[in-house]
Amino acid sequence: VEKTLPPAAGGEKVSTGMGLLLTSASGYENLPVVRVHDSQHNRGEQSVARYYELPTAVPLLGVDVAYLNACSPKPATDSYLLYHKAPQGWESLASETNLAGKRITSRLAEPVEVSLLAAFPFPELGYSQYITPNADGINDCFTVAGIEKFPDTRLVILLPNGSVIYDVSPYSNDFCGEGLSTGTYYYMFFTEKSDKKPVKRGFFELVKEE
Repeated sequence: VEKTLPPAAGGEKVSTGMGLLLTSASGYENLPVVRVHDSQHNRGEQSVARYYELPTAVPLLGVDVAYLNACSPKPATDSYLLYHKAPQGWESLASETNLAGKRITSRLAEPVEVSLLAAFPFPELGYSQYITPNADGINDCFTVAGIEKFPDTRLVILLPNGSVIYDVSPYSNDFCGEGLSTGTYYYMFFTEKSDKKPVKRGFFELVKEE
């Protein structure tokens, strides 16, 4: 499928007619946009991604995808991530999924040259809310359910004051609060070690028996 990206002044948001809105850092010429469907990608055996290709790189400041139209007719997950193909490989566009609006959006601080854009389905992950490391086999460690789909994860754990006390990649669901006291701790979880923005920020309670 090919449609034409209409000309636009710098900073204006324009629609490709494919459920994709782009905000550029400079004016467009008329550019054909080719939408390419791929039935599988490396984030999951049953995942379906949608690719958008431009004939030349466009400096983007924002992307907005209506993902129910852009990806699969019946997506297997409510979350998607936007990536673009850089010379060194796929790089995240630090996107967020709006569950109510069924959209993926990315707002970039600096323009990014994009010629191939992909909306990747993202499996829902589950995160521990508390840890009780008493060797009973239940909630002994901080666990990310579904982590096996991502071979290059990273977990960062922080004190309430922001001090980093744990930073490991890849993470293997094996942080059990060694050397720490009962209390509230914060975490950032990345599905790729190179990602600049975590896919999840949150906190958990560590409860140790006295």
